[in-house]
Amino acid sequence: MAKKKPADAAKKSKPAAAPAPAEVATTIDEATPKTLAGTITKAEAVRKALAAGKESPSDGVAYLKSEFGIEISTAMFSTYKTAEKKKAEGKKSRTAKTVEPEAKPTGKAAKGDTVEFVRQVKDLVDQYGVEAVKDLAQVFAK
Repeated sequence: MAKKKPADAAKKSKPAAAPAPAEVATTIDEATPKTLAGTITKAEAVRKALAAGKESPSDGVAYLKSEFGIEISTAMFSTYKTAEKKKAEGKKSRTAKTVEPEAKPTGKAAKGDTVEFVRQVKDLVDQYGVEAVKDLAQVFAK
């Protein structure tokens, strides 16, 4: 068998890893959301725009672009603005109301609970009338 030449071994070895590009985040701190300006988040920039009196989304977007070099849509500005107002007012987001079902009477009165039975009969009379309740009682009497 022939021995490999040193030149062949050099060809098959992997090249050294290329250095990471400057714009790629290499640590957790660098990966946090920061703007192109360097140190301010979009939410902070919107807060500053609101503090500067830029209430309308179009004015706010123009202010962010000129002051911080940040480009966001008017919808995003409006979303941040709404969130800030809710936070300032101390309101929570809307939650669905839970409705508990009403307890339906079972129609069976306990043996010793005559008063409750009379109330149920009275409710039937109020709902259906005296004659209908009499007819109902006659059905059970037979």
